[in-house]
Amino acid sequence: MRSCRSSVGRLNRLKASRAALICTLVLAGIGPVTGQGIPPDGVNYQGVLRDQNNNPLTGTYDLVFRFMDGATGSNEILVDQHAAATGNALTVSGGLFNVVLGSGTITDGSGPGTYTTLTSVFRDYGDVWLEIQVGTEILSPRTKFESAPYALNAANLSGKPASSFLDTSSTVQSKLGRLDLYDGATFRGDLPGYFENAGMRVYLASEDRGIQAYGGQWAGRFIGDSYGISVYGATTGGTFGNATTGVNAFLADGDLGIFAHGTNVGGLFRNNAYGSYAQIPDYDSGVGGHGSAAGGAFNNSSTSSFAYVASGTYKIIGSGSVAFVQNHPTDPSKVIVYTAPEGDEVAVYTRGSARLIDGEARVALGETFALVTNPDVGLTATATPRGELIPLTVMQVSPTELVVHGPGGSDAAFDYMVWGLRIGFEEQSIVQPKKDDSRIPSMHQHEQFFKDEPALRDYTALARFRAVEEKLHGKKLLDLSRAETLRDAIGVFPYRGPTAPPANHPVPPADTLPAPGAAASPLPRDAVEAPQDQREPPMGARDEGGAADSGEVAAPHAALAGTDRFSVVGNVETGDVVSLAVDAPGAVLRSAAPNDALVIGCVQLTEVGPTGLVAVATSRIALCRANAAYGAIEVGDLLSPSPTAGMAMKKDPSLAGATILGRAIEPLDSGTGLVRVLLGVR
Repeated sequence: MRSCRSSVGRLNRLKASRAALICTLVLAGIGPVTGQGIPPDGVNYQGVLRDQNNNPLTGTYDLVFRFMDGATGSNEILVDQHAAATGNALTVSGGLFNVVLGSGTITDGSGPGTYTTLTSVFRDYGDVWLEIQVGTEILSPRTKFESAPYALNAANLSGKPASSFLDTSSTVQSKLGRLDLYDGATFRGDLPGYFENAGMRVYLASEDRGIQAYGGQWAGRFIGDSYGISVYGATTGGTFGNATTGVNAFLADGDLGIFAHGTNVGGLFRNNAYGSYAQIPDYDSGVGGHGSAAGGAFNNSSTSSFAYVASGTYKIIGSGSVAFVQNHPTDPSKVIVYTAPEGDEVAVYTRGSARLIDGEARVALGETFALVTNPDVGLTATATPRGELIPLTVMQVSPTELVVHGPGGSDAAFDYMVWGLRIGFEEQSIVQPKKDDSRIPSMHQHEQFFKDEPALRDYTALARFRAVEEKLHGKKLLDLSRAETLRDAIGVFPYRGPTAPPANHPVPPADTLPAPGAAASPLPRDAVEAPQDQREPPMGARDEGGAADSGEVAAPHAALAGTDRFSVVGNVETGDVVSLAVDAPGAVLRSAAPNDALVIGCVQLTEVGPTGLVAVATSRIALCRANAAYGAIEVGDLLSPSPTAGMAMKKDPSLAGATILGRAIEPLDSGTGLVRVLLGVR
């Protein structure tokens, strides 16, 4: 018995093991690919059929082609029959015949699975043998299907194995490499889609949330200028909605940066490091602020006036005055502004009118006065007769009763006022350690009023006092030198004017967007990851000793409370001690000498983008770079600029005229590093 191997493009000679026929066949391979890139489900097969004497045969013959999964025995996968009974017998001429395997009568083989196309056979089986039956005779051995040369790369795409690509199975797949999507992407499925990098992860369509984000320093950050993420819509840049509750948030909605509404709270902003959060609006309140040191902090960078709300024992504390405003009753273009009285104690009062009876009056004070007043300390009272010139004496005063004596037999009427100390506030300190630069706020606003309408100056306290002095004492000029000395000792903040925000980012033209396949310009590192040492606490986020918890990290912000923005001469880093640049007004540069009189503070954040500005803290607690090579720094030490550019040092008592940067509130034993400093340049 003779046999030969069958391969693409080669002539194969086969001899039946029992039949008087010799069959020589050629396997020509898969036909041409169609225009859509889908190959036809057939294999072209050619052969020569001879009798037992090697003579070519001519006529019509029945042939059956069986696809098996082994060389002998094994499982029958698929059967392709070409017979007279099915109307597709093969025609042989001069021994030569041609057939497209897969074009006959196809039936599923007796082996496992269901196969009715050659595509499915070669998809699921790597090894396939062809068994041929001519009439009733089965030829042996079977012929194994082998690959054409370039078909050997069929398992790869662009040189990469199938395991490198996503498929449509439900199996979780992990792929190594970069994925750029230029025409959008849709995530659908029972499981969320997510992006992960070094333990940070963002889920899309996760449980009942559209987006869930987790990060080491920030859960999410959107970078402008360099277009970390750019979203544009005809009406709204982006919408986040809760399908269950109907709560929605819109980004870049019309002319609003953020528009959000909820069933109870419109938005919640939380700082986990300090346990502070703000709800806007908060149920039926416009703003609900909650913090471990203050409920809210407000600062006017132009005038330096600031106010803490719910800070320590204070409802409101700040550098300005407390006032109320009402419409002017006769001049519709004006308003009346009255300032609340301010003193050296937390005072409460009650007042009223009464009458003597036979020279004595026992006045029962309002019952609520006794509920808020210290009964033992600080009670004072005055009584003023009305309509009669008589002496009145306060004989006794308590939170519940006032006893007044007058001339015997008198029934004169009088007015009274009783002052007391609010209970529980008797030991609230008047002189306190300095936390904030509390200079007198700039009076620029009022000077502008007087410039526009000079007559308004006549309504000031100084104008009234001048009028009284001139009328009573004939003084037209007042000596205000002592007042000026006191004012200068306290300090007056120089008006700086509002800082103009950067122009809105224009929508980039379509032709400026990166083309598919183009390499994106990398963002500068500080645009993606801010340094770990940027830990400026928000205004008010301090403990009772005035120092923020140095172990907590607060997210940096481009408009940190208590900072102003400046352009830069040279390079600066977070914490650098900086001075005003003489040759570049409005700019700062690293300080470089202990007696640098132009030092203003420490850099807290370098902004990313075309503005090129840095945020500089000029007051309050700030992070500053320090150098302990000039002496170990201890808590409470006064610091001055050092000879090392941009760094502070412990003030050297031997250096006359050294500028004071502030007071250290945490130590630095050796080397260089960031320390928290209570700034107070002088």
